[in-house]
Amino acid sequence: MEMLEKQIGKVLSFGVYDDVNAFFQAVLKIITSDIIVSSNLKSNVLFLLLYFKKGVVILNGLGRYRKKKYFRLILLLLLRINLYKKDVVVQNYADWRYFKMKLGASDNLLWCPGSGGKKRYVGKNKGYFIVLRKDKLSCVIKSVCEFLDKMSNPDLFVVGCNSEDIIVYQEFRDRFVYPVGYQKQCDILSYGNSFVQLSGYGEGFPHTLADAIVTGLNIYIPSELYVQLGLYKMNANVDYVVPGWLKITPSNELIHVLDANTVNDYYYKVIKKKIESA
Repeated sequence: MEMLEKQIGKVLSFGVYDDVNAFFQAVLKIITSDIIVSSNLKSNVLFLLLYFKKGVVILNGLGRYRKKKYFRLILLLLLRINLYKKDVVVQNYADWRYFKMKLGASDNLLWCPGSGGKKRYVGKNKGYFIVLRKDKLSCVIKSVCEFLDKMSNPDLFVVGCNSEDIIVYQEFRDRFVYPVGYQKQCDILSYGNSFVQLSGYGEGFPHTLADAIVTGLNIYIPSELYVQLGLYKMNANVDYVVPGWLKITPSNELIHVLDANTVNDYYYKVIKKKIESA
């Protein structure tokens, strides 16, 4: 937004679903604006329904909707109608590959891995840690247990959850799992040198994963998710540690690709090109 404001003037940012008034104000802005950039799946659907001018749609990820057949069909129909006027940037490689297969190759259907990462503070602690909210815990519990079992129950720090969040899960009994509660954004990577990316939630490209890679931490990730996120398309140093799990040691090239400055520059060029063609 700062880059765009330097070039074209004031840029407005608004949430569609903040409250009832915000929704109707957003609808009015969508109808009357010359260029709209939409990010957030629900906002994307509204944008595709109401706005038939040029714009940019950023699909963060289908998440839990990925397995909902009828929602996918509706989204495909909306994209097919809008694709000739809008650029659609998909952050999840598997989602992009799915839309490309269904909609055909198009210069307006783009892939960009996430929203970029930043180098964070790393503490003196060594070992494994995960970062997640308690409302995601039920989605990834299977992946957590799989990692712990295959790695012979190592110590695992859980950033973003407290003891009350963890204790309700029988699966964590007799495990060396240590919740450290909510942490400031700048400190979320300070509880170990090995970041564990879990599967089960279906994000576009996890922001914490991008941060961990750009910071240069060791990354442990399910091999299926490694492919789904498109990491195999980047120059990553990969080792097979246990069946179904990989260890990534970030290369300089991988860090550059996922750095927030690189990703921001990509989005800026896509949006600026769409503005110039309006």
